[in-house]
Amino acid sequence: MIGEQVQRHRRRHQWTRKQLAEECQRLGDPDLTFAAITSIETGRRDETGRRRRDVTVDELAVLARALDVPPALLLFPIDSEEEVTWSPDARTNPWSAIQWLSGAKPAPDQRSEHRPDRMRPPLEAYHDHEDWQGHWWQSYMRSQSWEERAEKVKSADTREKLLAAADLEDEWRIDAIEGWILDARVELLQAGVTPPELSTDGEATLIKRANEREAELRSARRRNSREATE
Repeated sequence: MIGEQVQRHRRRHQWTRKQLAEECQRLGDPDLTFAAITSIETGRRDETGRRRRDVTVDELAVLARALDVPPALLLFPIDSEEEVTWSPDARTNPWSAIQWLSGAKPAPDQRSEHRPDRMRPPLEAYHDHEDWQGHWWQSYMRSQSWEERAEKVKSADTREKLLAAADLEDEWRIDAIEGWILDARVELLQAGVTPPELSTDGEATLIKRANEREAELRSARRRNSREATE
């Protein structure tokens, strides 16, 4: 499957195998030579029937960079295959395989209620954090826009309404959105994952709250650790 997709995307770029090899080597993998790419694309096998050339994880990343395509699509092409092999003895549709690969869903042959809870924080909590951070910035920009418009209008009534709208937006952002961001950060910390950095532009209050919340969590952990050893 990977060999077919490498060939397909190479031809999309109108590259020769030599050109793809040169690009891979430029990206830091000297082992992806013309001969290696030829073996990968053709799936050549030795006298025992085994492929002469498998693709390592590092090589998959380099090939994906060179071909400007997500690595998952080299493994499970959703645009050209109805079914893919996601395990030696199992097949499913490409989208289910990609969701399993990314950790968004359990294995295609495993019911969702059997998925371990420990899989949730590092993946979905990261996604939640990113989403809520985007909502935070949208809210911040709306509030700033209303305040700027309030400064320019002549009508006192209109100015009051615009400032009230800005106040409501600020309240929603601080009370709701920031709370959800902090919850996602705590969930990541509890899973042993370092949360993403927050921007220093406009998020000063959020950063302060996040630092305080995370310091409290670390302090509680240290306290529990001491109590456990006493």
